[in-house]
Amino acid sequence: MKCRACGQQTESQSHILRECKTLHQNETSKITEADITTEDTDTLKETATKIEEIMRRLIAEPPGTTPAAGTAPADLGRGDAPPQPQ
Repeated sequence: MKCRACGQQTESQSHILRECKTLHQNETSKITEADITTEDTDTLKETATKIEEIMRRLIAEPPGTTPAAGTAPADLGRGDAPPQPQ
């Protein structure tokens, strides 16, 4: 299955969390194995927030049109259905 963000590469955990250039335009948004396996609760909270943002962006936009970080609708990815066209 092609990546939902870039539509170019095969979608995998490593691609989504670290490699996708559409999702990660800078190093700060990338998630490392250490970020996930740490016992430091502050790091885990920050990592969970990053993962939520990545998931929002994947759900919100068709391939190749993912918006810049922080611009996806805040209510997506939390069990809410996306807004329906009227």
